[in-house]
Amino acid sequence: MKYLLISVLVMLSQIKSLNATTFLPLPIERQVAEASLVIEASYIGKEYKKINEIVVTEFTFNVKRYSGNGDGVNDWSQLKVLSPGGVWEGVVYHTFGTPKFDESEIYVLLLKKNEVGHAFLNLSLGKYNIENIAGKRFLSSSVFSEHPLLGKIDEVKFEKVLSERFQEGFKIVYIKNKKINVTEDLNGASNISEQRKPASADRSIEEDKSIDSTLSVFWLIIILAMLGSFVTLKFRS
Repeated sequence: MKYLLISVLVMLSQIKSLNATTFLPLPIERQVAEASLVIEASYIGKEYKKINEIVVTEFTFNVKRYSGNGDGVNDWSQLKVLSPGGVWEGVVYHTFGTPKFDESEIYVLLLKKNEVGHAFLNLSLGKYNIENIAGKRFLSSSVFSEHPLLGKIDEVKFEKVLSERFQEGFKIVYIKNKKINVTEDLNGASNISEQRKPASADRSIEEDKSIDSTLSVFWLIIILAMLGSFVTLKFRS
């Protein structure tokens, strides 16, 4: 029994070592260069699916901003991202390196589009936590949080990397299902413009509707009065 316990502990240590050496601390420039889409999004939830006989986990995110190729995305508030492994018919299909998320937390994610949809680029290596330090925002690798180059990436630098890769930084935001165009400079300043009708135009439309409604009631009264007179005359005759 003693030797069995020792063997199990050795196996666990080997698995842990294997898991730790799965990723390499690639420069952020190289990671972004391999990504087709980068998003800043909050985590909503997940579900398990089987696609082409392969069990996958489908994560859902509410995208706040993105940079890169967003073609084919119909609903940014429900963006689906796939990761291998999951649970199917009571069987757990585990994949080392699958990212984990906390509900409603906001992350920066590096994605790669394939034939079945979007997937995490290099699994957990493509997940970055957002930290606010002394009024500034930084990105921290979920795998190499203590790495000198990946553990604390200035958001301004990250925007420059995005601009070099996609010719633009984060560019749009969705708030309460309304599309808001956002133009950001490297200092994080935003110029937000939303297409909406002037208030005077809305008031004019409401007044027109009110007038139409009043006229309709007026003519209805006239018609009813005429019908009443006609019925009375006919009855007397």
